[in-house]
Amino acid sequence: MADVDVTSLIKKGKRGAAAYFQAECQRTNSPRSLHDLLDIIIDPSKPIDDWETIDWCRWLMAGGKTPDEYSQTVRRYDNATTCGLVWTANFVAYRCRTCGISPCMSLCADCFQHGNHEGHDFNMFRSQAGGACDCGDTSVMKESGFCNRHGPKAQLNKTLAPPDLLCVAEAMMPRVILRLIQYLREHSANSGDLSVISEADGFLSMLHHLSEMGGAMRMVMTRALTNPRTYSCSCLVEDCDQRYPESLGYLRRSQLLYEEAKKTLHNCDCPVEYQETIPSFHPDLKHSTFLEELVFWTVKFEFPQKLICFLLNMLPDPHYKEAFTQTFVHHYSRISVMLAHSSDSDTLSNRVVHVSVQLFSNEALAFRMTKNFKLLHVMVISLKAMMMKILIQNTLQDTEKNFHFVVNCGNRVMKDHCYWPVVSDLNNVLTHRPVALEFLKDQSLLEIWFSFLSMFQGMNVNQRELSAHVEFEPNTYYAAFSAELEASATAMWALISHLENYESLDISKQVLSCCLSALEDWFDAISFSLSDQAIPDQVSFHLPLHRYYSSFLCQAVSHQGATLTELLPRKELLQQLMIHPLQAIVAFHEILCGIWVRNGLQIKGQAMTYIQCHFCNSMVDADLFLLQVCATHLDPDWFLQTVLQRLKHLFSVSKKLLGERFTKEVYALYAPENVQVCGQTLSGSLTFVSQWMSEEEVTRQEMVSLLTMNDRTHSQLMDLLPEKCGTASQNKDFESILAKVADYRAPNFEAGGTMLQGMYVPKPEIWEQEYDPIHVLLRAVHRRDFQSSVDRYTQHVRQSGKYKNSSPPWLPYRIPKAVSPQFPDPRKLLHSRTMHAIIFTVLYRAWHDPDIPEQVVALSVYLLDMALRFPPLSCSAHEMVSPMKEEVPNLDFVHWFPTDWTLQNMVLTIQRVVVMEQAEIMEGVVEEMDVDEEVDGPSEGATYLVQSPTVEEEGFSSPSHHPSLPTSSVHLALPATVATTGALVPLSGNLVSQTSGSTSTVSVVAQHSHGYSDTDSVSPNMVLPPPLPPPLPPGTLGSGGGGSNLAVVPSSVGLTSIHPRIFKWRRFPGRNRVLPNKQSLQSAGPGESSSTHYHQESLKELPPSCNSVVDINESLLSLLLRLHSKLSGVKDSYRPPTERMEILSDNAINESRIGDGPFFIGQVLDRFVKLNVSSGEQPVQDIRQRLWPKKEEIKKGGSAKDAFDKEERKRRAKERQQKLMAEFASRQKAFMQQTMETELDSDLGDCGERMKEVVVNVVQEYECVICGQMAPSTEERPIGMVVLLQATSVLGHSRQDDPRCHRLPCSDEDRLMLGRDQTRAAYMGQRIDQLDHHFDNKSWQASVNIGWQGGVHVQSCGHYLHTVCHQSYTESLRQSQRHQNLAVEQGEYSCPLCRQLANSVLPIYPDMGETVAVVRCPPNNLSAVAQELSQLMATVPTPVSSIRKAMANIVEDLTNSTYAQFRSKYSSPNSHSLFLFICSIARTNLECELVYRGGTLSSIQPPKKSCFVPLFHVLALNAKMSTPLPYAQVWSQLTGLSVEDHLSSLAPMEREVPLFLRDTLAILLQIVLTLPLNVDKAYYGCVVQGLYNLTFVRGLAQVSCYLTQEQRRRWKQKYAESQGHLNSLGSVLGLVIDHLEHSPLYIDDEDMDVAI
Repeated sequence: MADVDVTSLIKKGKRGAAAYFQAECQRTNSPRSLHDLLDIIIDPSKPIDDWETIDWCRWLMAGGKTPDEYSQTVRRYDNATTCGLVWTANFVAYRCRTCGISPCMSLCADCFQHGNHEGHDFNMFRSQAGGACDCGDTSVMKESGFCNRHGPKAQLNKTLAPPDLLCVAEAMMPRVILRLIQYLREHSANSGDLSVISEADGFLSMLHHLSEMGGAMRMVMTRALTNPRTYSCSCLVEDCDQRYPESLGYLRRSQLLYEEAKKTLHNCDCPVEYQETIPSFHPDLKHSTFLEELVFWTVKFEFPQKLICFLLNMLPDPHYKEAFTQTFVHHYSRISVMLAHSSDSDTLSNRVVHVSVQLFSNEALAFRMTKNFKLLHVMVISLKAMMMKILIQNTLQDTEKNFHFVVNCGNRVMKDHCYWPVVSDLNNVLTHRPVALEFLKDQSLLEIWFSFLSMFQGMNVNQRELSAHVEFEPNTYYAAFSAELEASATAMWALISHLENYESLDISKQVLSCCLSALEDWFDAISFSLSDQAIPDQVSFHLPLHRYYSSFLCQAVSHQGATLTELLPRKELLQQLMIHPLQAIVAFHEILCGIWVRNGLQIKGQAMTYIQCHFCNSMVDADLFLLQVCATHLDPDWFLQTVLQRLKHLFSVSKKLLGERFTKEVYALYAPENVQVCGQTLSGSLTFVSQWMSEEEVTRQEMVSLLTMNDRTHSQLMDLLPEKCGTASQNKDFESILAKVADYRAPNFEAGGTMLQGMYVPKPEIWEQEYDPIHVLLRAVHRRDFQSSVDRYTQHVRQSGKYKNSSPPWLPYRIPKAVSPQFPDPRKLLHSRTMHAIIFTVLYRAWHDPDIPEQVVALSVYLLDMALRFPPLSCSAHEMVSPMKEEVPNLDFVHWFPTDWTLQNMVLTIQRVVVMEQAEIMEGVVEEMDVDEEVDGPSEGATYLVQSPTVEEEGFSSPSHHPSLPTSSVHLALPATVATTGALVPLSGNLVSQTSGSTSTVSVVAQHSHGYSDTDSVSPNMVLPPPLPPPLPPGTLGSGGGGSNLAVVPSSVGLTSIHPRIFKWRRFPGRNRVLPNKQSLQSAGPGESSSTHYHQESLKELPPSCNSVVDINESLLSLLLRLHSKLSGVKDSYRPPTERMEILSDNAINESRIGDGPFFIGQVLDRFVKLNVSSGEQPVQDIRQRLWPKKEEIKKGGSAKDAFDKEERKRRAKERQQKLMAEFASRQKAFMQQTMETELDSDLGDCGERMKEVVVNVVQEYECVICGQMAPSTEERPIGMVVLLQATSVLGHSRQDDPRCHRLPCSDEDRLMLGRDQTRAAYMGQRIDQLDHHFDNKSWQASVNIGWQGGVHVQSCGHYLHTVCHQSYTESLRQSQRHQNLAVEQGEYSCPLCRQLANSVLPIYPDMGETVAVVRCPPNNLSAVAQELSQLMATVPTPVSSIRKAMANIVEDLTNSTYAQFRSKYSSPNSHSLFLFICSIARTNLECELVYRGGTLSSIQPPKKSCFVPLFHVLALNAKMSTPLPYAQVWSQLTGLSVEDHLSSLAPMEREVPLFLRDTLAILLQIVLTLPLNVDKAYYGCVVQGLYNLTFVRGLAQVSCYLTQEQRRRWKQKYAESQGHLNSLGSVLGLVIDHLEHSPLYIDDEDMDVAI
């Protein structure tokens, strides 16, 4: 009967059946006939997406109305207080920071526009993962931001829906949801198939439509989803046996599929004790509602978007939201496992966050989940379990002793950020104060968290490459930095934000205690104790445990009333804590100095990320703060010695260090320009106090630093301000601070019409009062940003008239403000004897070494200035009168001064420094020497002792490669004749042996002898180097033949004689030194000839160690006075206040921070005089008298330079002659190479004679901006200059000096004037047409230059790259799709360093350089020089084929760069036209250079990166290959010299252009381009003289044409009277007339017609 009833109902139609069931449902809640009909309509055997089924459901719920009418009726009873609109990715939404309580709040466009957000801080954004509108949710945003339709007050008077409106929907809803569950169960085996969900799209759309009807319908749906009884009756077999026996079989199969599916969703690994207490970690899943099972299937099918949106649509129902969040937490640990194994982690991550952010943004709900279901434990344990799967052994410190494990940054979990959803959710819930406090109070949870962080501690270790460039540059650092920022730093700042007062101090103490325990465990795991040192060639930028400790410590002291004394650990642990942050900061500066260049660009990327705006607060700032804390609570001398131990290669004069690490990078460290590593590290540790300032002060300082680098837009400032990982506290005063520090520059238009954005520029007073170079240096991601700030500062002080000197001003290092009383002042380090010794060392080097950059000197003077400004509170009387030692040990700075009192140490004199070294054979060098003005002249065979630390260009040499000299009965490969000398040659009388026995001397054969004074005997590239001794007398090396060819080995005993055949000398780049390869230090092999005597003579022992004593005799005060004089260029330049007629009161010292070196040094000296109350100016006056003894008074008006005494002249002579040292080193190299080819008994004097013939050839090196290597340009691997080739016609627009042509055409007359042929291009065009008409092509092409229109201008940014690197770079650009603004196919590319546009590479010829071999001209008369020039022009050298290809490429690029109509305008391409084109390129670029310089080469213009020299070399080489014939014939016509004529008698006669009609400058360029490169100046002068004569005579010929016949006769008569002596203008003019009077030149037009 039931079947008949259902059939009849179906026959009534959908509307009729719906009306029937509407009436039935009003009588009973769930009529049996409705379920019978639903068994037919939504039968599981039918496709779920069947349109008829879906339409039946919609009509039945409508209850007799149409579905649309029913939908409109239900919407009228929508009583939801929240919007809840759900959107997917790329949806445009709004976020109002003013109204938001949670940082994740968002609004749909409709709610935002209907709300009141005027004047609020909001932004419009495109959603990345999807979201939902929070309008009306009081837990997420303030009520003031609600629209008029949402919020608790908006639905107070809303009418409730009548009961009969939703009765059918209530009866049908469980069956509808059950059909979806059944479908998902049936396809559980295909959970990874996207088509499974797409097939149910229509059914899910129906559910979406129902949920969109409003709160009334959503309540019906949520009751069905969350009712356990409904779920059991519909799905469980035991509850369905009696009611629906016919469906029992299907339910059992469905239940079996469901149980199998639950087993495939794995849980994460967690401790056993949590598996029973936390529901999320239960091994078995149990579901009791439709909602729980739907969430399970959502996870199982990897969060399908349609299903997510359906579940989120009902979140406005509070009961449903609670149930949904609870279910989501129960599945959370399994979600984390799925994230780690998903094939599409990005999509899955976005969809997980799409759900979680809607649940955990509610503070009350998140707190209930934390208390009831251990949400925090679930998240942290899930995170830790995810990382436990990807651990690898840590390689920090000694790998064999390291049993610590860190995450593998190369694993896809890290690279694809699979952990991001869990981390994002954790950070979200930690923004809620109650949840964060629960986290911090739970001891066990903190321990789990720090054990999780320890997996990041020391990850992604970088090992510096020492021998060759890294073969493969890893990109794992992206994952490492992202992980520390997201998983560690963001949570840290969220937790710290809740610890604001004394009440939460105990919580902070607990966190610090747990963090210290984790750090101690980490030290044990990596086997690092206090006695160990960090490996200098190894660094990891990831120290989250250190940064947690640093940040929580800072917060506890600055905001919670704690003291450092009660929080800091014991001294030994504190000393351990500072080592690895110090390692990171030092490595950062080393990377910027290019020491890690062989590790590729990725290591530079790490250094840049370390200080990038999103990371700096969490990384470098925390490291610096921890260093400052250590500096204030540890012994200052120990702290500084530890810093110097990491930087000892910057200060040591010992060569042992260089022997242990014999690499190019170590030498780069030793180079003076890179001593900045130490200065920047110390100055940053002393003055960087951003963590101690208020938030407003921090924001102001950061904003000032950004503005001083470049002008910024408003959005740029917002984006680039450093942030504490999402916290927006810095932005609350953004606008007010911006108005105080910057002026707004309104938008304007470029010349081309492009509109420029409005910019903020710093106010003038910012440059003078707040510009802080140290802070800018620590915020400048690119070094060019820091340099830009320096340039802008210099420009400002010059333009404002506050600095007028020609030399650049020193950087205005700021005097820090007073430190917060909670913190000790880190400037206590300044009152350390070690610090004073460091400053002394830098100043001493600056005095003796001109290569020390002024920035290093400025930093040292700045530190000394602060030491005087902030004196210690007290100093014992014993310290103030402590005696000074006569000798102090090198590098042991703590023993240099007897006291920490700055004033006393400034006047104490360091007399001598003892350099103690172990005997060890080193790979040596010939250092450039100091040269005095007093040079007696050449001395054949003179011998010098040389000591100099250096490194080899290639390879890493471990200590085992440099065998130490034995101490007892071990024979060395040294000739016996050397050992018989029996004397140790003293270094200026100060080298004293500490052991008995004889030693060997070391000699260098030089061509000149040099005298050395006591004060000027210090090598300029060493901090405190031993002085160079005077020449040894002949015969010092011994009388044997074997001793005559001994070579130099600087060893730790001083100097050791080794036969030169042991060495293979090399040129070291950039420092003019010669050094041997390490392989050449090995003794001769068994196959060595017997004539060498290596294995036939006895060997001699050398002492194990010795001390060399270096005379210093300087004090800090004397060095300041010397530097003041050196920088000002005036002897005794400093004048004490009394001599300046000033009384030094409190305000007398000029406190300005604008000045040069003498200004700032003068400030320090003035402050010293002021503070030195006991003796005042007397110490200064005494030192001045000692340094510059007063002699007879200099006459008034005399120059100060005339008053220089002998010592000053010596110093200046030494600086002027340093270039000669390069020549000496090069000749030493040549000598050693030639000596190896001679017999051992050759005479030493002969070797000296051979050295005279050596040609100086110092190779210039260039840095490739792609591979980063410094290398010379070679034939095998040429280097080129980045250039931009552009066609230009600007030269052709020049006109005659007619004032009418200099104004803009404002009328028709002016335009007609411009239309006339008055331009140079038009004139040259007419001239070329006439020449082409009257003369042969090859003749007129050699007579002029073209290029006035369509010429090619070559410009460069000044950077270099290998040609092979350029090919690879351009090839990668062709394959990339990201450079749409470049014409890559036409060769365009951006300079890899400065990003300027370029389109070619200008090769650097290998022999190019200032010191290349020069074709010398003997001192002959002009005729002889002209004759030699004729011979030089007759030979055309041809470059090697390897470089010829690069040269040809640039010529091809030049040809392609010009306009097509000018490539072959007057003739077909041939050698003559090519030569014309090459010469015209040179002419075009010379003329453009003249235009730039204002018409003269002698004018001073702003610096311009010129590439004309390499361009000229390239053009010259191509000209030599394309020259049709040597220019000897042209030279013969110019000079009258006879040349051999090789023309045959049958040679055709050609119409040649007369010499008078040729362009003189064109001839000059042609001759110079065909001459050898780098000819002597005399040759060039001879060419210019010949061409000047041509121009002069041609001018006289033109003048003679304007004379009358009578005037010409008179001039001719004057010539006759001069009897052939051309000593006046008249005689030359008469000679010209005499030669031309028989030509048609003087015939009038009328006479010409008659003659014809």
